[in-house]
Amino acid sequence: MKVPNIFHKHIYMITTVILVLLFTIINASRMLYGYKNNIILAIQLALFIIILYGLEIFHKMLVLQDKYSTPKGTLAIMFLLTSVAGIFIAMTWFLDIVGIHSILVILTSSYLLWKIIPVYFLGKTKIFANLRKLLIRSCATTLVAIFVLTSTSYTVFTATTASLNDFAEISQFVEFRTYPVSVPFSLRSYNDIYMWSLFGIGACGEKAYIAKTILESKGYEAYVAGFPGEDHMFTVVFVNGSWWALDPGYDCCRSVSMVERVRYRMQEMGNISSIIVYLDDNEFIDLTRYYVPYDVYVFNITYNGNPVAGACITLRHLFDGKPNIEIPGKGCYYTNVSGIAVVYLGGSGYNKSNLGKWDPYFEVYVNGEPTGIRVRSTATGKMHLISIDLAKLDKDN
Repeated sequence: MKVPNIFHKHIYMITTVILVLLFTIINASRMLYGYKNNIILAIQLALFIIILYGLEIFHKMLVLQDKYSTPKGTLAIMFLLTSVAGIFIAMTWFLDIVGIHSILVILTSSYLLWKIIPVYFLGKTKIFANLRKLLIRSCATTLVAIFVLTSTSYTVFTATTASLNDFAEISQFVEFRTYPVSVPFSLRSYNDIYMWSLFGIGACGEKAYIAKTILESKGYEAYVAGFPGEDHMFTVVFVNGSWWALDPGYDCCRSVSMVERVRYRMQEMGNISSIIVYLDDNEFIDLTRYYVPYDVYVFNITYNGNPVAGACITLRHLFDGKPNIEIPGKGCYYTNVSGIAVVYLGGSGYNKSNLGKWDPYFEVYVNGEPTGIRVRSTATGKMHLISIDLAKLDKDN
């Protein structure tokens, strides 16, 4: 049966507008009032996937079927379109590469593939004659829809957080508007404020980043901090010469001094191996020696006896069943011109009853390569000198 032309021209855009409005209303209820549960999240995800892929696929199937209506042609078109959509969904859902920027890349790639693949398979038919306008219209509509979804979600976020007046309100806002990462992990926000505005999926790292973003918008000196050896992150604010901590996932609705936050974590875990404040992705402040008992590790990195400047040193161990939990978490301990780097390492023996498997020893990595050297802090202030010749490691490998 032939589908009216007016359907081809307008129903895709009208349906997209309705779905965008529905998504925006649902998301605004989370942002404004904290309404969230797994059913609401599932509806949001379904709407987003339909806007991103489903309407475009359905629209093209109708148009192409109308112009190429033999059973064999219909089957080929369905297989073609659903295969391309399946590739994109796999990229976002299973390969964990979603983000606002990658979505735009995927949509652009989608547009190119919609052009290339029909030419290859259907180029000898009459279908492609009217396909170009359809491709441009439907892909442009999808791009505009994603832009509107993102911008409106972020606008609601900024408008809502503008009324938050103190640290406790900020902490509460972040905690009650963030979904756990268990479903679906591929839409986790990481440091993408726009992605969090859309779905609000994240763990302690996302909560720390969002709280930092809100605090900075109000003029505070705020950073993401963490206990990287114990796989936890939170927000710190530097006020009147002192560090204050906001940790929505653990102490939702108040700020505490860094001393108190460390004390609570010590009571919970038994030890803290490292305390880091991240200035950016490569620079950090190591506060370990100011708050917990520690040992000092002096690494001397050479190559055939000559000092190596700028060598990247990290420490990794097993914690709570997760391998390769790394200190400092972001960046490295870099050696100076003399090939020396100093690391302050707290204790790593834990007494939390429901903690998964853990290893008290950290393996030393230099420039991303394992050295075979394992260290364990006694947390007694002891100093350890560790010399590593990279030439010898090269020969051994």
